[in-house]
Amino acid sequence: MEIAHKKNTAYYLAIPMIDSTSPASFKSGLTVVDTAYSKDGSGAWTALAISDTLTEIGSSGVYEVDLSAAEMNHDQVLIKLSASGAADSMVLFKLDLNVVSPGDNVINT
Repeated sequence: MEIAHKKNTAYYLAIPMIDSTSPASFKSGLTVVDTAYSKDGSGAWTALAISDTLTEIGSSGVYEVDLSAAEMNHDQVLIKLSASGAADSMVLFKLDLNVVSPGDNVINT
C-alpha cells in the first residue's frame, strides 16, 4: 500500500493483519512487529525506530499505531508489519511538504 502524506505531520495508521492460512480473514490476538526504514532524497534507506506500539482495535484483526511528526519527517517511510500466523504487510509513505492534509487552509484561485 502506498500513501501520500504531508511531510513532518503525524499520521494515524490502522491496518488489518491477514491470516496466512485463510487470506479472506483478518487475524486477531497477534503481537505485531514493525520494521521501519526512512529515505531522504537519493540517499540510502536507513533504519527508523517507531516510538508507538501496534495494538489491536478490540478483537477485529485491525491494528493501529500513531506515527509522530518526527518519524514522518523524511521523503519516504517504509513500514513492514509481521506476526506469527499472519501474512506480512507493508506501507510506503511518500512524504512531501506540498501535500494538502485535512485541516489545511487552501485557497483556490
